[in-house]
Amino acid sequence: MARFRYQREHIDFLREKYPLMTFEELTEAFNAEFGLQRELKQIKYAIKNYSIKCGRKVGSSKLRAYTQEHLQFLREYYPIMDRHQLTKAFNKKFGTNKTDVQIIGTCKNHGIKSGRTGHFDANHVPHNKGMKGWQPGGRSVETQFKKGRESVNKKPIGSERVNVDGYVEVKTAEPNVWTLKQRIIYEREIGPLKPEHNIRFKDGNKQNFEPSNLMQVSNSVSMYMTLNGYSEAPDEVKDTVVAISKLQSKTHQLTSNR
Repeated sequence: MARFRYQREHIDFLREKYPLMTFEELTEAFNAEFGLQRELKQIKYAIKNYSIKCGRKVGSSKLRAYTQEHLQFLREYYPIMDRHQLTKAFNKKFGTNKTDVQIIGTCKNHGIKSGRTGHFDANHVPHNKGMKGWQPGGRSVETQFKKGRESVNKKPIGSERVNVDGYVEVKTAEPNVWTLKQRIIYEREIGPLKPEHNIRFKDGNKQNFEPSNLMQVSNSVSMYMTLNGYSEAPDEVKDTVVAISKLQSKTHQLTSNR
């Protein structure tokens, strides 16, 4: 067998991705990018042989998940956005899936401040100062909120809402249990979900709940579908994207079990 030679594009890929991935993730991504079957130890050797650095301390497994471009974005927009707006804008800009907690934790770790304290200034006078126990008269006492009384905003079981990711959720139990609508319809119309599986929309439309538009895939396959741009792919190649994602998932499973 001829000896494998790394080309410039291979080395550039490793230099770019190594700071952001573990060796296992890097090996998987490298093989997926170039259609190869390099082993973990071979990728490790290439990293060492070409003096590719990840920027982490020796022995540390913590990844550099944020580039200077990421941090500059946070510095620029945190002062003018709240936490949720900032997270949503960051994910849209960089194609990531960060949570509010992760984004704000990163801001804190890198000393990025919003300039907002959340406190009233020293001279602020509360609007209700001196009004403790005050009653306005009339029917105010009988209309006050009583302990144990349910809020008028409480949603009954069966209510629907759209979450921050655009998915429809249905209230299925008290006091506040919500379930993705596509899961409810799939299990009712098609069958039970396997462990570690979820539902994807074939046409990418999160509002199309026709049973024929729902497909059950493993979490691993779903991840590769997202990485391969399934939602943005033309309809005529979506089946191909699914097939490739399943192959990548199976390859990862087999290599991980060696």
